[in-house]
This record gives sequence, structure tokens and C-alpha cells, in this order.
Amino acid sequence: MADRVPAGFTTRVQQHISSLIQANLLNNGQPTGHLLEDYLVEALEEVYERHSSEPVDHQHFIKLIEPVIADALRQYRVTRTASADITNSISCTVLGAFAFQKFTPGGIGLGVVLASMLAKTLAARDFILGETIGTWYYSVFPPEPSLATTAGVMLAVMAALAAFAALSGVISDPVQAALGLHRRRLHKLLDHLERDVSLSTQSSFRPKDQYVARILDTFDMIRAGLI
Repeated sequence: MADRVPAGFTTRVQQHISSLIQANLLNNGQPTGHLLEDYLVEALEEVYERHSSEPVDHQHFIKLIEPVIADALRQYRVTRTASADITNSISCTVLGAFAFQKFTPGGIGLGVVLASMLAKTLAARDFILGETIGTWYYSVFPPEPSLATTAGVMLAVMAALAAFAALSGVISDPVQAALGLHRRRLHKLLDHLERDVSLSTQSSFRPKDQYVARILDTFDMIRAGLI
């Protein structure tokens, strides 16, 4: 059931990265038209010829490997969306800690904090004894924000985070590159492709980034009291 839920929109950046993987990584620097399956077929043919005199059906093997590579690249694109979600969660946590001295592990938690601040500001402005006394009073007895206020602020925060996610790679990509995460992820993709071909299995490349992102989202909802 969870596999049927869309992971998000496929952006031009994700498409560009998939093209680079096909051309530069899976192509291994060779002229266009030689993909990973060509090299794997050559290696498998050598192994097969040592044990049997029957030739390998090259075209049939190509048809078998294409969906495996396509699924692996689709999973790799999901890591881009997950990386943006994780960056958003970390950014919200840092913003809440330094700007509001609150623990806001995601957009929902940040929206709840901002909704409470907005409700306090509006209540103080309309306080019968003046805004100054109202600010003091509501700092001791904070008002509960209305459902409409909370929902409106959350929608605004989510919209801002969606816009930020489109640019979050400027921050997260250099960090991941410095930590070697990109290289390890690509090596894992190649390892799984080679294993799938050698064992004739379905694509087994399932990076954990998307699960980390969903765990952070769940924790954000729990912290905000929505679960």
C-alpha cells in the first residue's frame, strides 16, 4: 500500500541527475550507446561460456535488465525528494531553536509555534487594558489559537517550505558530497544492479533516505499533537 503513494513530483534536477548517471556512471565514460548492461552481458557471457557452449541471448538479456535499471534510477530520484524533506526538517529545528527557543522538528511544529505567537499578538492588541498590559497578561496566560489560525499558518509554512525545498540542494548537496554520501549511494546503486543481474532478481536498490524523511515527519506530527 505504501509503495503506491507518490514520492513527490519529478523535478528537472532529478531528471538531469538521472541522465548524468546513465551517461557518465552507467556508461563508464564510453561513447554513447554503451550502457551498463552491455558490460554486464560481456562479463556474463564469459562466465557462461566457461560452463556451457550455448550462447547468451543478448537481446533477451537487454529486455530483462532495462526495467531493473529504470526502477533503480526511479528509487535514486526518490532520494532527492527525501533529501529535500530532511533538509526542511533540520532547517525548521534550527530555526525554532534559535529564533523561538522551541523544539520544532518540522513544518507542522513550526506552524503550531507561529500560530500560538500570532494568537498571542492578536489577543494583546485587542486587550481591554491596552496592548502593553495585554502582552504581559498573555505571556503568563497564553491564548489558544483558533483552528482557522492554526490551519492558515500551517499552510503558509508548508508553502514556504515547498519553495525552500526547490533550492535546498544548494545547501544539502555540498554537505552530502563532503561527507561522501553521494559516492556511497551511487556505489550501492551499482552493487545492487550487479547483484540483481547476477541473481536474475527484481531491482533490490532501496535507499533508506525516504524512510528517514517519513520518520522525521511522523515525529513532527507526534510533537505537534496531531497523532
